[in-house]
Amino acid sequence: METEEIYRDYYGLMMKIARKILANQCDAEDAVSELIEKLPKKIEKYETHEGVKFSSWLGRVTGNYCIDVIRKNKTRKEKDISSSVIDLQNLSDNSDLFKDVSDKEMISNYMKLL
Repeated sequence: METEEIYRDYYGLMMKIARKILANQCDAEDAVSELIEKLPKKIEKYETHEGVKFSSWLGRVTGNYCIDVIRKNKTRKEKDISSSVIDLQNLSDNSDLFKDVSDKEMISNYMKLL
């Protein structure tokens, strides 16, 4: 099955699944586009599943790919947070960083979330 044929016949199904899992139109469009590019290699695996409808297999592949996207984004966000967080525990309460009490409270609440 050719990429254009998959796009034409199954884009709607793939987008429906991706939007539901990723909860974001742009992320869903990106994920589906990336997956469609990778499908020619994955189709070889489908051919070994006798009796499975292509649409069912493609739905499963789309769902799994979207879950992988979420995992990658989560890992990336965790790395970004850990590399950008300053060591607030070593700062004194009189530091110039905390000129405004609301800033100190905001940062404290943020740190509790981590």
